[in-house]
Amino acid sequence: MATTEGTNIITASSVEDDTSSPTSCTAEEVVAKSTEIIQGRIDGLCETRNKVIWTEAVVTIWAQVRHVENVLQDLPAGFIIPTIIVAADQFVQAPEVILSTGKWPHIPDIINATDYNIRNHRWFQLEKSEKKVNKGKGKAIELL
Repeated sequence: MATTEGTNIITASSVEDDTSSPTSCTAEEVVAKSTEIIQGRIDGLCETRNKVIWTEAVVTIWAQVRHVENVLQDLPAGFIIPTIIVAADQFVQAPEVILSTGKWPHIPDIINATDYNIRNHRWFQLEKSEKKVNKGKGKAIELL
């Protein structure tokens, strides 16, 4: 951890947390574990205003969302990404951006997110994008 004028500065590379995922996990397990970690970190933020804890949480949340992003192509068609992960991707910027701008994520946006709030996110559309339509003669037929 680097220190400048008595202030602790935490970077993504300086935080040790649950951001590593075992290579034997399935894509579904990665999503489940990331959901659990993100939820735990967000729950912890509701009770503190400590900048170091918030920074660690943002770094962890960002890393977990990137883990999920890396396994998207391995998820089965129609798999539903948990709302909290989609909301975290939508509302949490990269830790470097947050630290340089001082603009922290608004946690209630993530906690209270509904399908309506994230309906335009590319991951929310995964299920729809897996379907193809064969227009053939006359009416559309949905192919799975």
